[in-house]
Amino acid sequence: MSISAGNVGVNELMASVTETVDVFLSQQKVEIREEEERTARETIKMQQDVAFRESLEMDRAKDEARKYQEQVDNQEKQREEQQRLEEAAVKEVGYD
Repeated sequence: MSISAGNVGVNELMASVTETVDVFLSQQKVEIREEEERTARETIKMQQDVAFRESLEMDRAKDEARKYQEQVDNQEKQREEQQRLEEAAVKEVGYD
């Protein structure tokens, strides 16, 4: 864009206006493209964040399930051991 003196002809003025509009439209296209790219990057980042949080939640749930199962298994082993000891005690008392 250039500054024009007051006594400019119509053709020169139109050429200047046309050039200014062309520069503006060109810059506007660049800015629109950059905004679209920024929006796409933000969308991808948000999707990745959601996927990461979901993955963490699944890992936590798996860990809780594993710990619960370990607890159940340990309780079952303790119960079986207690039952074995009781049976052994009964047999011992019966043989005396």
